[in-house]
Amino acid sequence: MRNIIGHETAQQQFWDSCKSGKMAQSWIFLGPKGIGKSTFAKHAVRELLAGTISAKAVEIAASKPTMLFAEEAAPAPITPDSIHHPDHPIYRKVELGTHPDLLIIDTKVKEGEKKKNELGVDAIREVPNFLRLAAAEGSWRIVVIDDAEMMNKNAANALLKILEEPPPKSLIILIASTLGYFPPTIRSRCRVLKFTALPDDALRGYMRENFPAVHRPEDQSFYIQFAAGSLGNLKLLIEAEALSLYAEIKRMLEYMQARKTEWPRVHMLAEKCDANPEVAQMIFNRLCETAIRPVSMTQPDSAREIMLRLKTPSGWLDYYDQMQDLVGKQQFLYLDGKQTWLNVMAKMAA
Repeated sequence: MRNIIGHETAQQQFWDSCKSGKMAQSWIFLGPKGIGKSTFAKHAVRELLAGTISAKAVEIAASKPTMLFAEEAAPAPITPDSIHHPDHPIYRKVELGTHPDLLIIDTKVKEGEKKKNELGVDAIREVPNFLRLAAAEGSWRIVVIDDAEMMNKNAANALLKILEEPPPKSLIILIASTLGYFPPTIRSRCRVLKFTALPDDALRGYMRENFPAVHRPEDQSFYIQFAAGSLGNLKLLIEAEALSLYAEIKRMLEYMQARKTEWPRVHMLAEKCDANPEVAQMIFNRLCETAIRPVSMTQPDSAREIMLRLKTPSGWLDYYDQMQDLVGKQQFLYLDGKQTWLNVMAKMAA
């Protein structure tokens, strides 16, 4: 069972809206990727589908904001947080996306399918018909759209129609990392719930509980720095052994600085980056940020000194734009991943 870590203010704003009896029917859960927006959305969905939202439940949640509590739900009494336990039927249905009163739309793909670069109109067209049906098991019909900022123009227009006149007892939750891609007409019809970066202490506590093998203070500091307040990033970095990948990238920079680039080693490193592209991009992004920002705004990092021998801060800013362009084209056009990372690293020495 996953509890919510942090985000007390965002939680309380949502539950206060429920308690008011005038709950907004369209929400944008906004914040950096991996920060806990989807986790809270699933908590909220389970509470609503179970019918356990009440003034009393909200008051309890207010007193202990890191947990969501529930009262009794038909047909049988349930303990306060049992709907958030993996063995509970509602929990399983929400996780699997099989609850008849819940529609989940995202960019995830099945094995063998190409990665989606946008959410198209076909997926969004399901929403109006779904919300207009009577609830099968409770009183709510709920739509959750993850990566909602990836909707194309036609998809956004299709969604706008149902946002303008949502059916009674319907709820739409858009999960996004930026508002910039939403048209103003959608932003104006949704209540924005902001999720901010988690404090270092919260990430450190999560590591102690879930990754006891990461016990050295310097290793913990590395993961906290690169996770940038995101629990999802932290988990991804640790499971991918990003510290080892970072050490190899740093070693490559040292060779480049000494004009002794070993290209066979670079080829091996490109393969590792291609195997974990999201982690690799996080590391390269963070390295660029370290080189670009004034030293007073960054944590001490020996890689910064090496990088500034290769390029000036403005040079690294140009490189950052080039890297984003290369990686973006690879993802959008399905280009060869290893070759993309070879190009990314070659431009470091250029």
